[in-house]
Amino acid sequence: MKDKIDAQTDEMIATRVQQGDTESFGMLVERYEAKLMRYARKFLRDPDDAKDIVQEVFIKAYENIQSFDATRRFSPWVYRIAHNEFVNAIKKRARGPVLGIDLDVVFPHLAAAETADDTALERDTKAILEQ
Repeated sequence: MKDKIDAQTDEMIATRVQQGDTESFGMLVERYEAKLMRYARKFLRDPDDAKDIVQEVFIKAYENIQSFDATRRFSPWVYRIAHNEFVNAIKKRARGPVLGIDLDVVFPHLAAAETADDTALERDTKAILEQ
């Protein structure tokens, strides 16, 4: 039975999903989950983020399966969805705070090694000693 399932193309499975066999979508998930995770890691460093976004990719693919043209290949279609989701995730993170800490709280009294007063005092002392 497994050989029969493996012999089915992604496009055949997608067509069955379009016709109402929603359980078959799980076969597409099995075939593409590891591949999309590898692709996600090129965009997202955190493996948990990658896993979450890949799940979002499958949700989007399932929601939009009716727009898939079964006369074309399934893999570019799902990779396009994935690519868009990964890029959107990067954009969302770029708009967020860069640091999650308030530097004024962590380092409340950062002081310069020298101040203007120190420089003026040193200059005045040198002038007096030279006289």
